[in-house]
Formats: sequence, C-alpha cells, structure tokens
Amino acid sequence: MHKNLDGMTIRKSLTVWLLSWSLCLIAPITYAKGELELGMQAIQNKDPAAAQKYLEPLAKKGNPVAQHQLGMMHADGKGVPQNPNVAVQYFRAAAEKGYAPAQSSMGIMYAFGQGVKQNDVEAANWFRKAAEQGFGNAQASLGLSYEDGLGVKKDPVEAVKWYRKAAQQGVKEAQFSLALMYLKGLGVEKNENEARKWLQKSADQGFAQAKELLANGMKLQ
Repeated sequence: MHKNLDGMTIRKSLTVWLLSWSLCLIAPITYAKGELELGMQAIQNKDPAAAQKYLEPLAKKGNPVAQHQLGMMHADGKGVPQNPNVAVQYFRAAAEKGYAPAQSSMGIMYAFGQGVKQNDVEAANWFRKAAEQGFGNAQASLGLSYEDGLGVKKDPVEAVKWYRKAAQQGVKEAQFSLALMYLKGLGVEKNENEARKWLQKSADQGFAQAKELLANGMKLQ
C-alpha cells in the first residue's frame, strides 16, 4: 500500500473508530427499553456514572447492547479504569448472542491482542460473523484481513468485495481502501475515475488520508 498510508495505519484508524466513546449502534430490544434509552442518553451526555447505573443491571440480565456499551467503556477507560480484560468479557457475552457490533469489537481485540492473546485467525472469524450480518465496520476490517492476508489467505478480490460492501454503507475507511484498490488495480480492474469517486466520498467525510491523496493528484509513492 502507499508508504504513508499502509495497512497498519488504516488498521489503527479502524480501531480508534470502532472502540470510540461515541460509537453506539443500537439493535432492537424488546425489554427494559426505558432503562436502555436512559443509559444510551447518558453516554451521549458523557455521563459514565449514569450510564453504568442504567446499563449494568441490563448487562447482568443479558442485554447485549448494554454489555457492548459497558465493554467499550472499559476498553476506552471512559468513566471507569481502562481494563481490556473486562472489556473482552462484556464484548464476548454480547458477541455470543449474535450482536454484530460486539462481534466486530471482539475482532478488534484479537487483532491487537487487547485483553486476549493476539490472533489474526480469531480476529477474522469474528469480523466475518459481524460482516455477514451487514455491519459495515466489520466488513471494512474483513476487507483489510483479505488484503493483507491477516488470519485468512490473501485475496484481493475478496478484499474488494468486503471493502465495497462497507463503502456503500458510508464507512469512510472502506471508501478510501476501495479507492486504493482501484488505483492499483488490485482485485479489480484499474480505474482512476472510480478511485477518484471513492476518495471524494471518503474525503467528504473528513478522512485525512483521502484528502491528502486527492491533493497530490492521486499519486502513490
């Protein structure tokens, strides 16, 4: 990849984003909706004490959304001591219930060895579970797994497939990665017009690397 825009750069960007304090994808819940809404509102208001008050009882009852949100709090150290081991416990509990955001977060934890032993195969497996449910972040991560051969056999065609799915959902990192594939003709026929289209979409969302590449005339170094 571009020497200043390598796989690890994208991977780190995905990690920061996926585990960010503001990431909240809420699946339909048929119980304790009021408490869940209050907990999520507390997160938006950056009130971790209130968030814990509402989410911890729900997590103990098996609510995957609450479990995932508490996992992110522990992963990021927002309002609680940063503890990746505790984060993984919450993520795994929600992931095993089939909750896609938590499955994606489990993939990130395995990819970087946070709270678990680093394992690219496990990371790719979790990314796939979430990606197959249509979760854009995981689709982008699975695309990277295939592009770099992380836990799966290197396959640029598969990488393009998953990047495109994520890009079409508006994932700016995937839009950028898909543009690079078009620029280099990896997994897809080289096409500068398509590359420019996806770079612009990514840049329009504020992705700095996309802006940089457009500014230098899409020239890879």
